[in-house]
Amino acid sequence: MQDTITINPNDTVALAEVLREDLPHQRWFRSKARTLRAGRIRDSIAIPGTDSRIILLDVEFQEGDVDTYALTVTFAHGETPRGAKTIAGTLYDALWNGPFTDALLNAISRERSFSGERGNLTTCHTSAFERIAGTRHTRLTARVSKAEQSNSSVFYGDRFVLKLYRKLEPGINPDFEIGRFLTEQGFRHTPAVAGHIEYRGGTAAPTSLGILQQYIPNQGDAWEYTLQSASRFFDRALETGLEAPPLPGTEHPLELMGMRPPAETEDLIGNYLESACLLGLRTAQLHIALSSGEGGPDFEPEPFTDDFRNKLHGRLIAQADAAIRVVREKRDTLSRPIAQDAQRLLDLEPRILEVFRRLCENRIHAVRIRHHGDFHLGQVLYTGDDFVIIDFEGEPARSLEERRMKRAALRDVAGMIRSFQYAAYSALRKRQHVLSGGETWAAFWTAWVSRAFVAAYFGRANGHPFLPDNEHERKLLFDVFLLEKALYEVAYELNNRPDWVGIPLRGVAAVMA
Repeated sequence: MQDTITINPNDTVALAEVLREDLPHQRWFRSKARTLRAGRIRDSIAIPGTDSRIILLDVEFQEGDVDTYALTVTFAHGETPRGAKTIAGTLYDALWNGPFTDALLNAISRERSFSGERGNLTTCHTSAFERIAGTRHTRLTARVSKAEQSNSSVFYGDRFVLKLYRKLEPGINPDFEIGRFLTEQGFRHTPAVAGHIEYRGGTAAPTSLGILQQYIPNQGDAWEYTLQSASRFFDRALETGLEAPPLPGTEHPLELMGMRPPAETEDLIGNYLESACLLGLRTAQLHIALSSGEGGPDFEPEPFTDDFRNKLHGRLIAQADAAIRVVREKRDTLSRPIAQDAQRLLDLEPRILEVFRRLCENRIHAVRIRHHGDFHLGQVLYTGDDFVIIDFEGEPARSLEERRMKRAALRDVAGMIRSFQYAAYSALRKRQHVLSGGETWAAFWTAWVSRAFVAAYFGRANGHPFLPDNEHERKLLFDVFLLEKALYEVAYELNNRPDWVGIPLRGVAAVMA
């Protein structure tokens, strides 16, 4: 459409069609593989004092359920702001509209309510709001985050970050739920939650639309910090002139805890070993806080019952079947080395299913707790001397009900171990052509960094009821969740980045070795 076209805000049918057409071009749209059929505006909430609205758009597909997205739109009367994301004609994303972002922050500070056509948008703040805002009530300049995310974020000066959820489900978002709980517990290693935006309409449960958090000064996320550290490791490896490092007899992190690293490990890996220890400590402290038993039924630890164990087994088998089916379908399209790794996974299928089956044959003497749910290096900020854990939404592909479930804490630990392997092989990709035995070097780095992480984690978490006392049960749970994550990654990479599938394929093989 041309910029001269004016979008009529009262023509809801035409507006819904414009928004539907633009939706696949948004980076936070999660159903790009599905064919959109129609869009219908569920509600439109005008924000007083602005030319902006928050629109809830129901999207129908050729197949599957209807999804609901929250869109922030401004109806321009002149030129759009520089850098604004134009939707069509005079319509652009309201996050680039200063009066709109100012109005949202002001609404949270004053706990206001705005009426839509079918429901209400309400805001609230926590006791942390005034502490973060400070006594000087100066205007905080808003800027939109440029990071690739499944949601949208706005920074307010050096005080706040407002995250707006795009794909909506009725119910409280665990990002706000867990974040508020940790704020009330005084947990210092996650941003304090300062406010919340929710929508109430009809008989459906209130729906989280956004969360206001403390801004944490940082040097980027732990993924970028780890990539830089791993890159320096490979540079040092190249300087040694060795074809490969001395690998231990096992790469399993729990088995490595009883071994001393080779003398050259610290020189090669550098201070990242200390960073991995600190990250393990912070992870244990997070789980201890989440298992405190405070916060009511939603945070009360629960036993690892036979019924839960059997249901978990069913989900694991379904995920394994899905991953193996995709491997069979796409194996012939892969390069020869990766195709060999894919065949190895197919050969391992009986043993993988046996690991999952052992879950049903062994009682787990531990409690289930709320956990992060999508724990990896990208979900941690690096401040320069510490780590801050962020984003408690859980895995985006799972339903809100699944993301709020209490699970074994070791699921988070396994997720971070998988992230370490990804970081090592991601850094290696830029140097593989010049470094002899590159994959062995990557396995060396992953093994000893993972050992540092789990040693620090268990050193702090030992004795807490979310960990089994029995080493056999610990290893069983750990292996189950490592396989769960790696199999999920195999299917994801084959469907999105086939060149990367070798990383999780090697991860499966390492667990089964």
